[in-house]
Amino acid sequence: MRNVVIARLSGGGHNSLSSLSDVAPFLNFTRIAGFTLAEVLITLAIIGVVAALTFPMLLAKYQKQVTVSGLQKSYSVVTNMIRKAEAKHGVISEWAGWSADLPWYIKTRNTQDILENYLAPEAIGTKVYASNSMSGNFYVRFMCDTEDNGADNDAQYKRMDGGEVITSSNEIIQSMRLADGACVGFKPIDGNVAFVYIDINGAKKPNVVGKDFFEFILTYEGKLLPRGYELSDEDLKNDKNCPISSYYIGDCSAAKIMRAGWRITSDYNWR
Repeated sequence: MRNVVIARLSGGGHNSLSSLSDVAPFLNFTRIAGFTLAEVLITLAIIGVVAALTFPMLLAKYQKQVTVSGLQKSYSVVTNMIRKAEAKHGVISEWAGWSADLPWYIKTRNTQDILENYLAPEAIGTKVYASNSMSGNFYVRFMCDTEDNGADNDAQYKRMDGGEVITSSNEIIQSMRLADGACVGFKPIDGNVAFVYIDINGAKKPNVVGKDFFEFILTYEGKLLPRGYELSDEDLKNDKNCPISSYYIGDCSAAKIMRAGWRITSDYNWR
């Protein structure tokens, strides 16, 4: 049919077609429907609402994955450092500066030496920082920090509810920065070697307990245990025996993550 139309258009004679009206019956015109401006705007509005509802959930899921990955990596590095140091120097309970018969304040004086000569050499790129320094009644140089912040009662970290984590007058923390920027602080205690604080991304935000800051206990058996490791599942869920005070961070977040198989579950207090 198309060839016939072309022939009649291009030729003369009594069978030729001289106008569009003559051609129209031979052509199949299809009308292409479009969207009105109102329809486009409504569609964009729906997409915006869906994005606004889903983006925060996707972001939180990503942040949780980053947190777990960072914590797992830092924990692995520190435990490997301890294991290698014990292979060279014997069990921690027999280390000259951290022996089991020493009180916390004597172990505190020896901690920088322990970090520099026992632990840091076991991980390439590790840097040791001196203990925090005192301003008034508070120690105001924090983990992996070389400068005093110049303010009493100041806090480097916050809790998920926005409350500050206060560093009290006996909270002398010596620390080391790992090659990937994570910071690990040590606060000697009686009964065990020390509280160990792991900041998985160092000075980077959010600096929030349970998001990038976690608490552990280093035992005389050389084990790095999360705070609250001894609690039942129910007590751990309810934060029982995870006291919050000026003397203890009191956070069991690492125990919750590790107990769940290195996952942040739906009942984790993520804000």
